[in-house]
Formats: sequence, C-alpha cells, structure tokens
Amino acid sequence: MAKRVISIELGIWWTKVVCTEYGKKAPQIYDMFSFRTPEHSVEDGYIRDKEGFAQALKEELAKRQIADRGLFFNINSTKVITREISLPVLKEKQLEGIVQTQAKEYFPMDISGCSISYRKMYEAYSDEGIFMRVLLIAVPDNLLSNYISFAESAGFTIEGFDYIGNSITSFVDTYFKEDGIVVQLEESETIVSVFSSNNLVFQRVAPNGYSMVMSAVMDHGVLGIDNEYEAFDYLVEHDILHTDLGEPEPGTDEERKAEAYADIADVLNYQTRVVMTALEYYKTQSKQDLRGKFYLIGSGAKIAGLAQVFREEIPVEYAEVNYKSLLRYSKRLSSKEVAGADFAAAFGATLRPLTIKSKEMREKESKKKTRKSTGIIFFGTAVVSAALITTGVMRYVVAITEHERLKRRIEELSYVQEIFNENQEMTLKEAQYMAFDALTRTDNERMGELMAQLEENLPSSVTVQSLSVVGSSITLSLASPDKLTAAQLLMNLKDIPFLDGVSLPAIIEGEDAAGNKLWQFSLTASYVEPEETEAEETETMETEEASEKTAE
Repeated sequence: MAKRVISIELGIWWTKVVCTEYGKKAPQIYDMFSFRTPEHSVEDGYIRDKEGFAQALKEELAKRQIADRGLFFNINSTKVITREISLPVLKEKQLEGIVQTQAKEYFPMDISGCSISYRKMYEAYSDEGIFMRVLLIAVPDNLLSNYISFAESAGFTIEGFDYIGNSITSFVDTYFKEDGIVVQLEESETIVSVFSSNNLVFQRVAPNGYSMVMSAVMDHGVLGIDNEYEAFDYLVEHDILHTDLGEPEPGTDEERKAEAYADIADVLNYQTRVVMTALEYYKTQSKQDLRGKFYLIGSGAKIAGLAQVFREEIPVEYAEVNYKSLLRYSKRLSSKEVAGADFAAAFGATLRPLTIKSKEMREKESKKKTRKSTGIIFFGTAVVSAALITTGVMRYVVAITEHERLKRRIEELSYVQEIFNENQEMTLKEAQYMAFDALTRTDNERMGELMAQLEENLPSSVTVQSLSVVGSSITLSLASPDKLTAAQLLMNLKDIPFLDGVSLPAIIEGEDAAGNKLWQFSLTASYVEPEETEAEETETMETEEASEKTAE
C-alpha cells in the first residue's frame, strides 16, 4: 500500500524536499520545495548541526502544513564509492550473494565500514558469451548512522535511502522510454548518464559542481556579490558565457568586470569540459556514437548560457523536459510553476531505491533472524522428540535435514561458477598475450648464435665469401682448398640444433688468384621454429638426466 514520505536531498547551500507517495506505480507529488541549508549544518552529505537543521526542516514543513514524518534520504556525498563490474548472468538471489561476499575484491580500498548495494545496468555479449554489467555502490556506515540518529532525535522515521546516481537513473527509467544523455548539474557534483534501449549503459559522477562557479563570482569584488545565494542568482540572470564587454579602458571598473567575466567563463567552460570528457570516454569504451536526445537537469541547469554551450558541443538534439506532462501533481501544485529539473533526483529516490542498510539495520536483522532461528530450533526439537515415536517419522526428519544441508551446500558453492568464468577470462587473455608475443618474433633472432656456431665449426682453411638470410632460409657461399674439408663442414653444421635442412647443392672446382686449386661451394639451411628447438633441448636434457640416474 502506498504511503506519503518526505524525500530529502542535502546540499551545503540548498536542501531539496519532495513530499510524495512511496510504493505506488504512478506516485503523486504533493509538494516540492527547497530552502537554504542552515549555515555550517551540512558538510559533504553529513548533518553536522542536527538540532539546527531539524528546526529549519520542521519550520519549512509546518509552513506547508506537511505532517508526514517518514524520511527518504537521497545520499549526495563524495564519500560514496562506485564501481562497475562484469559478471555472468545470475538470478537476483545469486547476484546478491556474490556482491555481498566478493565486494572487497572489486574495490581497491578498505570497504569494511560500508554498506554495499548494487544496480544491474545491462546485459551484453562477448566472445565468452553473455554477461551483465553491474554498478556497485559502497556507502559509509557512519554516514547512514548520521541520518538515523538525526531522524531519531528530530522525531522522524527512516523509510529508506538511495544514492543520487541511482535516483536520477530511476527517474529516467520510469518516465523516459528512449535513448539519450542526461547531465545533472548540482552544487558539488556533475552526473553524466547515458541510456540505451531503456538501460543505463554509462554513468560518471564527477566531484565538480556549480559551487566552483559561485566561488569565482564572489572572488571579484567589482560584481558586488557577498554570498553564494546572490552569486547563484547573478549566474541565472547574466549570460556571462555569451556577453562581450568589448575593450574597456585600463584601470576602470569596466576593465575589472571584463576580467571577472573572463575568469568566470573559464570556470563554466571547465564545467562543460568535465561533461565532454566523460562522453568522449564513453564513446571510446563502447565504440559507439552518441544518439538520442540530450537533457540538462539539476539546479545548475538554470545558469544562463550553459544550455546553449552544450547544444553547440554535444552532437545530438537538445530537449527540454516537460515535467507537468510527465508527473502527477496535487492540486496545490498545479497552479504553481513546477521546477521539476531541480527535484528529479529527490523524487527519483522514492521510485526504485537501492537496498542500502546501515550497520545498525544489518545487526537488527541478524538478531531478528537469530531469534527466529532459535524459535524454529525449539519447535523443531519438540517435533523431532515426537517423531522418535516411530522409525519411519525419524527417517523422514533425517532426510529433510540432509536435503536442507545439501541445499545450503549448493548455495555455498555457487561462487565456483564465478571462479570458472574468471579462469576462462584469464585463459583468453593469456592466449592473446601469447599471440602478441608470437607476432614480435623474427626469423633472424638467432643471427648471433649462428655466427658463433660458424666460428666454432668452420675450419681455418675455409673462406666465407657471402652470407644471405631471407626469412628462415640461410645461404652460405664458401671456398675450400679441398673437397674433404667441405664434407666435414657439412657434417658439423648438421649438428647445430637450431638449423634444419643443411645441404650442399653444388660444388665447383676452380683456382684462386695465385693459381692454386680451389673448391667453391654453396651451403643452404633454414632456421628451426623456436618451439621445436625448445622441445628438442628439453628432450635432450631429460635423456641426459635419465642416463645419469641409470649410471648411478
């Protein structure tokens, strides 16, 4: 049954609140608003001043006559860690087990103090078969405990948690049915999501939000901005990116304003480069072009001129989201201007939230299961005692127990499939490396060995007139004062292990410059493949070792 909840997205400067239905296919939104976060009460997602924040939240709820006390927190913190992995296609129960038991292997840091959740992204095919991409999310337990203690002290009840990256994905999955790119600009982060065939195929959360731009505005006194709220209003009202102030006279306020605009424009352009870099990375990894439509949401979407820059940079159609046509609003909101772009993530947190449980929640569930198990064991003992009356009943109980043990054992060994798949993946990679190594070999790698063998086996009376190596074929032009020396040389060269097909195709009688008899002949051979040579050497070593053992 659907019930009303309050979804909260914390920010350093603004807090966003959505009052909506939870557990309903098409939930109605009763109210949505934002208020200025009390100074120093929130830091990177943590509520530092719980009393001050609770008072501000209750006052805002009272103004709007909202009496609901069930809270959803849309987690927005740089302390949250995400990781994409590939796994064989598994059932939900199997996937849950692997994620919880193998999570430490997927993160390059200690996550023992985190709650691990996940979201299935999409399925795809590779040379090894079908696999699925999974997004893992590690949320610090102390962050979740911070929200729970706040709720308890302020008289609220925690209904659930979600992560801002998943919240916007849930919103798009529910209300968009087409390919596209969604860029969400918030205070402290920029979220770039790519959707294809109604699946999230790429997401990057960059810790660069529009708060940097507000700081750039306040850094220039000539603009007369004293705080972040005025800075944001200034950015909304002035299109700094497309304003040309000309060439003002040096030393004037006009020149200082032009310098301020140039600095602010650089920061805004950096914001766009963060998005473009993420999209270029997606194109490189997926080997696909961008397609569908481009949507810009979040509070940062209000900054003047920013949407125009994205229109020029991103090669897909830019589209505005008509929130009133997508969402169901209560009558109290129907007459107001609904800024849905600001609240898409806060609302999305209640649609398909992640299963995020704090350490306290996990311990409570464990204790509950233990009490339940104790009751079951007690009851089972009574049943077994009664069953001992007849041998048949006792055998039946034993069979049931063995059946359950085998089922548990099967579940415990379910990780074997993952190990097998990892082994297959490593075998494929090893084959690729071996193929690459083979491509780096050349037929003439043993030239040094060949020259050493020739020096050792050529008689001093034999003269090398030329040496030619083409591919694996070797041709030697030689001269000797007698035929016997040439024959002996042929026998010597046949003993070289990395040469094959050693032959003496022709020998010609002639004379040298002094009129002495001289035999000229050509000798041909070819290199043996490295694998064959290594096999022969191994076989020779084994034969020698066997001979030594026999002699002993």
